[in-house]
Amino acid sequence: MTISLGLDIGTNSVGSAWVDTKKKDIQLGVTIFPAGVEDSDTKRGDPKNQKRREKRSQRRSIARKAKRKRQLRKTLVDLKLLPATAEEQTAMFHPENVETAKSWDPWKLRVEGLSRELTPIEFGRILIHLNQRRGALGVDADPDDQESGLVKAAISHTEGEMEKRGCRTVGELMDQLREERQIPIKNSKNTPHSSYPVSIRNKGGEFEFHATRQLIRNEFLLIWEHQKSYKGKLSKLLTNKLLTILDHPEADSTWRHQGALFGQRKTYWDSGTLGRCSLEPSDHLCPKADMYASEFLVLETVNRIRIEERGNYDGRGLSLCDPSMKEKRDTVIQALRTTKTPTIATIRKALGIHTKENKVLYSLNIEREQKPELNSDWFHREIVAGVFGETEWNALDERQKESINRAIQKFEEEEKLKEGALQWWGLNKNQIETLLAAWNHRPKPDKRLRLSRRAIKNLLPFMRAGDDLTTAKQKFGYPLKPRQLNKADRHYMEKHSNSLPPAPMCSNPVVRRAIHEVRRHVNAYLNHFQKLPDRIVIEYARSATQSAKSRNDQLAFNRKREAENKKIEQEFKKYIGDNNPAHRIVERVRLWVEQKKKCAYSGKLIGIEKVGFGTDLEVDHIIPRSRGGHNGFSNKVLCYRDTNRNKGNRTPKEWMSADDFEALEKRFEHLAGKQRQKVGVFECVPNKAKWDNLHQVLDNFDLKEFANSQFTDTAYAAKQVATYLREALYPDSENSTSQKQRIFTTKGTITARLRRDWGILEENEPFFAKQKDNEIPQYPKSRSEKKDRSDHRHHAIDAVMIALSSPQLIEEIVKLEEYAIEYKERTGHRLRQDSIKPPWDLRNQVVELAKKQIVAHRPVKRKLTGALHEEMNYGIVDENKKLFTLRLPVEKLTAKMLRMPELIVSNEGTKYLKEPKLEKGGLVRDRNLRKLIRECLKKNQINPDKFDKNDIKALSKSGKLNMPSGVPIKTIVVLRTIKSPIIIKSPNKAPRVFVGGNNHHLEILEDTKTGNWSGTVWDTFTVSQRINPPKTNGNAAKLPMVIGRELEKLKQENRLPGHLQKHYENKSFVMSLAEGEMIYGQMPEKKNEVSEWIGYFVVVKLSKKSIFFAPHWDARRADQQHRWEISIQKLKNIGVGESLPFKVSINPLGTVSKIND
Repeated sequence: MTISLGLDIGTNSVGSAWVDTKKKDIQLGVTIFPAGVEDSDTKRGDPKNQKRREKRSQRRSIARKAKRKRQLRKTLVDLKLLPATAEEQTAMFHPENVETAKSWDPWKLRVEGLSRELTPIEFGRILIHLNQRRGALGVDADPDDQESGLVKAAISHTEGEMEKRGCRTVGELMDQLREERQIPIKNSKNTPHSSYPVSIRNKGGEFEFHATRQLIRNEFLLIWEHQKSYKGKLSKLLTNKLLTILDHPEADSTWRHQGALFGQRKTYWDSGTLGRCSLEPSDHLCPKADMYASEFLVLETVNRIRIEERGNYDGRGLSLCDPSMKEKRDTVIQALRTTKTPTIATIRKALGIHTKENKVLYSLNIEREQKPELNSDWFHREIVAGVFGETEWNALDERQKESINRAIQKFEEEEKLKEGALQWWGLNKNQIETLLAAWNHRPKPDKRLRLSRRAIKNLLPFMRAGDDLTTAKQKFGYPLKPRQLNKADRHYMEKHSNSLPPAPMCSNPVVRRAIHEVRRHVNAYLNHFQKLPDRIVIEYARSATQSAKSRNDQLAFNRKREAENKKIEQEFKKYIGDNNPAHRIVERVRLWVEQKKKCAYSGKLIGIEKVGFGTDLEVDHIIPRSRGGHNGFSNKVLCYRDTNRNKGNRTPKEWMSADDFEALEKRFEHLAGKQRQKVGVFECVPNKAKWDNLHQVLDNFDLKEFANSQFTDTAYAAKQVATYLREALYPDSENSTSQKQRIFTTKGTITARLRRDWGILEENEPFFAKQKDNEIPQYPKSRSEKKDRSDHRHHAIDAVMIALSSPQLIEEIVKLEEYAIEYKERTGHRLRQDSIKPPWDLRNQVVELAKKQIVAHRPVKRKLTGALHEEMNYGIVDENKKLFTLRLPVEKLTAKMLRMPELIVSNEGTKYLKEPKLEKGGLVRDRNLRKLIRECLKKNQINPDKFDKNDIKALSKSGKLNMPSGVPIKTIVVLRTIKSPIIIKSPNKAPRVFVGGNNHHLEILEDTKTGNWSGTVWDTFTVSQRINPPKTNGNAAKLPMVIGRELEKLKQENRLPGHLQKHYENKSFVMSLAEGEMIYGQMPEKKNEVSEWIGYFVVVKLSKKSIFFAPHWDARRADQQHRWEISIQKLKNIGVGESLPFKVSINPLGTVSKIND
């Protein structure tokens, strides 16, 4: 195989290399594109559509709540439980004076409803309040979701407080708390005359109290029964019909609980999100609770088990599928099908090799796996054996068995299943109770296999006979590799011989974008060379290529860790509970041991009871997740909850003072050592990765390249690309064992090794940035020198290494590593690694090609994407002066907002106060409030001209930020200017004002009289209104996204809007530029100085007056790039020689095309 195509797939880049080893010819390609997630210099964000979908879900939820409230109010009005007129309702819900407010206080009424007779209107007020705060339903504490755990804990706290205080209802508890939590309000004489109630709300991620739906429903039923007992006017209205309208617990096809008060829709699964079977693409994936799926899982486990002689791991052990092992195999199958949580010991016992003597002689191949997955048969254990019994089940015909299986999966109503069990299957009372108990605890519907029910049923006969999954697929005739191309794709390839079909759909946005870009690269090579490569090599995520000894050492370490975890679980068994799962306890204990039983940040001792229950403790991420920190053990510490409150979004090194960080280093210095230390009965292992994380300052740490999620996405993308390319380019090799393998994968460590051995490493300065035209970078000064990622062209160099990787090369590297390990064990000295020989002297060739390579950039905003404006809504003060107000929580107060006016003395001697400039942050609008807040800060030893958000947050939380009367300051109104406000006016509604700023494109025009260039930056909101005019504009015609491209046509057809006619008068269109688009020109400050500053530059930022460019190769952060700014008017002057600058398009191979925009 002489021609190889190497692909280096990243989350926002693709490097490629076509290498012909016979001709010693190399062609490179690099593309940089926007990742499928919100990305920045410091962190990887969420998928770009996630926020939009969350907002849509919120709008849908709010609309449903509003509809429910409207329907309840209408019902109550019809039943004379609420006033009929809007004025009377306003007087009730929004009273004008304190006395009226107290008389309609819903919390008081909820308590009084248990002790006196209410009027119908008072009862209606209670119903409105219960409907508004009706409690949480179906809260399951997800271990990975911190908020759900807090809600669960708050529910337990609420129930505990009710029991402690003897409160009958949630309303009674809240009323007591309100009476206790009062702030006295003082008059001008500083004497209390009234009080201010402190709201009991779950704000800022803090959950103190939380009620369940059942608690609120119990309160409603208690008040209902108590009011019925009075036999008065209200009791006559409380009929069974009304109760059914308000609260009807029966379910139907849509509702799990009906009624105007507590109605709740059923949870449903969108079948389109559950995935399709790779073998039967028209079928959905099969639930794990299915009887065929349960049996399939057990057979898949059993058919891969082999018994081996201890120490002989050559893969020749005795398989359980061997004819001589039939009885033993049946015993193992029965053991797995009847055991809820099978272990290795379960299988050993079934095989009769569980005794001490046999353990020494024999082992199972699955014991060497890090986490052996032993499947059990839920359906057989709970339904067949638990409900029917083997004999009775075997007596049923296939139609009845299938009926039971489908009912278990399909039914969502317990009563319907209960009726069916009695009517269709003739089960007795005990059997029905057992069936319902099993059904209630069946695997969730979203827990599914990767195959459909039909595919599983087709494979089961072969797997029952002892075939593994691959052999079973072959015997039935299924393809060995999952299909990604359909009939339409194959038809496309027949029509376009040198083009791949459209990339397959994929739910992961990062992977979807990466696969699409790979398709562009492959198509470019096919069009350029007019032939297929002999093989394609794809780089997976980086992970070490280990020797057999290393793998065994890792396995032994994992086994020891598992044993220690079980020991911790046993010793801390009494602390385990629903809100305190075992794995959380194990994590806390491990951190506790590693930290020598001390808090990471304060150094205070942590008692065993606190570790067990997690009381006042928190597991903190050293590098915050929002800044790219991973969720592994080396990025976590255990601390008291109150010690890291001010840490915020910083690392310990950034957050702590020098003295505090020095103390932390002393507490953790054992992590940097090499010796294991005993802490009680546990062993503390050195953790160099954690020691490095503690010292991280993220300004010097490129998370974008090194975050764990980056490598995970890359690995998944590589697998998806491999399947896609295999079927599209080499369909004959898909299911044939005689055909040569065409698609290979390699690891990042192999690529790095080849770069080091072949001397293709860059200096620490950006790649080629300081080179002269004929200069070649020198060999690295040391083998440990790191790859420079500041130049996009390193992806192309990596692709060359990837293309030249092969199984034989990997085998050679592994042998060298194993020999080095053996040499060190034998001599005690580390052997210097031998270099891998390159196929030819290619170093200078690769470096020269990379130096000349032009990096292709995909435009960021060529299409209409992204937010139309910022989310915050402003109020209008003076539209002409562009003055607007914004209400903010006091926690968002900054020092700039508290700037006071300056006393100015004029030439005439007149004194006046001059307010400071508003600037972007603005000022607190009320000058007296500004003065008052400054005094509060000074009183609490906080400098009002210099404080951070933690200072103001702590002051507000402590209740020390108050008005003179004692009323706490909760919000502030800020006055600010907005240069380019987006004002949305609607009939009968107050206008909404937003900050724009999401620039879409720059339109450059030339004055036909003077020849001068001018430009206008159009924001996304304006462009969106061009292509989709709002309905309020009547029958306004749609306009092109970039008007300049069709300017003459619009003028001729008289379709140019009146407000734009003056703007385009005597103007001709030059070009448009968006972020990610490129031009050919010369940096202005280097003009007529150095020829190397002539080249291709990518647009990195647009502002109203300027445009920012960076060299096409520059991959560094914004503050480190060779980024340069030029005004739009001067853009005309940066052309090369006598020519004007022009816009270009670069294909993946670096071929340049001039764009006549």
